[in-house]
Order: sequence, then structure tokens, then C-alpha cells
Amino acid sequence: MKYILYLIIFFSIFSFWAYAQDYDFQVEKGVEVEQASLKKYQDILYKNAKKERSQKIREKLERVLKKWGKINTVDYSYRYQKKSIQKRALSCEISITSDIISRHSARQVTEDYLVKKIHRSAYNQLPKNIDGRLVWGDPNTWFVWYIDHMENGKKASQWNMTWYGVLEKPIMQLYDMFGLETRFISGAWHRSDFTPDMHLTHLLQQLEKWNSVQLWGDYCTDPDYEDTEDTNSCKTLNDDRTREWYYKDRNGDLQKHVWLAGEHAFMLLWYTGNIFQPTEVIVWDSRTGKHKYKKKEWMRKWKMMQYRSIIVYDED
Repeated sequence: MKYILYLIIFFSIFSFWAYAQDYDFQVEKGVEVEQASLKKYQDILYKNAKKERSQKIREKLERVLKKWGKINTVDYSYRYQKKSIQKRALSCEISITSDIISRHSARQVTEDYLVKKIHRSAYNQLPKNIDGRLVWGDPNTWFVWYIDHMENGKKASQWNMTWYGVLEKPIMQLYDMFGLETRFISGAWHRSDFTPDMHLTHLLQQLEKWNSVQLWGDYCTDPDYEDTEDTNSCKTLNDDRTREWYYKDRNGDLQKHVWLAGEHAFMLLWYTGNIFQPTEVIVWDSRTGKHKYKKKEWMRKWKMMQYRSIIVYDED
């Protein structure tokens, strides 16, 4: 017990030293931007003040205690001061993006703000039948309508195909607007030396490096694996939720898009068990909050959206 007390005292002293170092860094930055605009100068000071030095010290202490067997699992979800419930019927991707941007840019970036910035399809607001083919927008290029509960008298619904959502490229453009570096990885990368399990481990390792991870998966959860009262219940888990439509590419040619009624976005928080063989995966669901899924169920949900993931790198 006394060793743990010594450890806490050591990290308290180290935390004070880190704060002093951070203060010196702020002063140096102030000199560097002396000729810059007042707004840019204020932004730099504000971001430096939000480096969360004390939380990094806490993280180091927790890792040591975990190694000594004093605690079983470190849940780093406390890093996200902003874990939002989406405001609109179908704005899950944008809600998750706003939380991650808010964390890494050290400012409150709202869902409302990003809704105005996301590229939205101006082509076929609702699906149209052209020569026997259902033609709609391209979710790899823009948000496919509708995003709100009700727009132009039409209710946003995946089941009724008055809305779909957006995939990784437009979301990565939002991160880029805030100067955040990203990397997209999906099932297309999977090989014998990079399996779905390895993909998950790689993402969990990114959390250890202070980075963030946005995921796509199935909103619907198998009732046998529900973990909270806020259930993600659906009509069915069968493959009959799969649909397809066509969109026009840049050359005007029709391309097929196969989609899932239940497409949803999540933020990866942490896990339980061994990082190479986790027993549970902890995620933030922008509709029903924090969930701790058995690995088997999470992998099923994730696979339904081709194991899509975006790593958002911390500035440090």
C-alpha cells in the first residue's frame, strides 16, 4: 500500500513539473506569434491551456496500477468531455464527428455547425426510377438526404428511403477543415496478416496513443447482447435490410451502391480484457449513449458496414 502512496506522490510532483513546462511553452508560443492576429494568438493560448496534462498523468498512473493488478481495465472515455446525443433523426455521423473535433481542437464544435458544412447531395433529393433502376445520391461524396426529422414534408427514414447518411470521405473533409490528420481503414485492407481482429487491436492501440476513432456499424443489436435499458431494437437482424441503388459518378456513369437499413456511426472508447483478444468493446452510440458489447456482437455490427473506421490523430 505504501508503494502506491509513493507512486501517487511522485506523479503529483511530476504533474506540477509538467504544468510548469506547459506554461513555458505557452510563453514561447506567445513570442512566436507576436506579429500574428489577435484571434490566432488567443487560439494558440486556448489550445495550449487544453492539453489535458493532468489527465495524461492520470493515464500513466492507471497503467501502472493495471500492471500491478490493482485495477482490471482502464476506461479512457473520460477524455471526451463532450459525448453528445444526436439532435436530428439521422445525424449520427455528424454528432460523433462534432465530439471528436471538440476534443482535439479544444473548442466546442456543435452538430448544428457541421450540418451547415457537410456536403449535401443536390442530385435526386429523393430516389428516382430511371430506366428501371433506382437512382439516388452518392454517400461517398455527400450527405444523402434528408438529415432532419422532417424536411419539405418528408420524414427522414432509412426504411422509407427518404434518407441514408454519409460515409467516410465527406466526414474526413470535416476533420480536415479543422487541421486534423486522419486515416481511413476498412475491410478492404483485410488480409491474412491483417485480420478483422488485428484491425480492432490496431484501433484500440490508437486510443492508447491519445488518438480518436470513429466507426460505422449496424445500429441494430441482437437482443441477447443488449447491455442497457436504451436498447437498439429493430424489426429484424436478417439480410433483408440490405438494399441497393445507383448513383452517377463524375463521368455521369451509373454505379451501384449496396446499403444497410441500420447504418450507424459510433465512437470507440475502450475495451475489457486483453487488447489482443478483448472480451468486450466499449463504444459511444450517438442515439443511445455508452454501450459495452461482447466482442462477438460488436464484430457482427461492425462487419455489416464493412469494418469502416477513421483514425483521428492527436496534435501531440
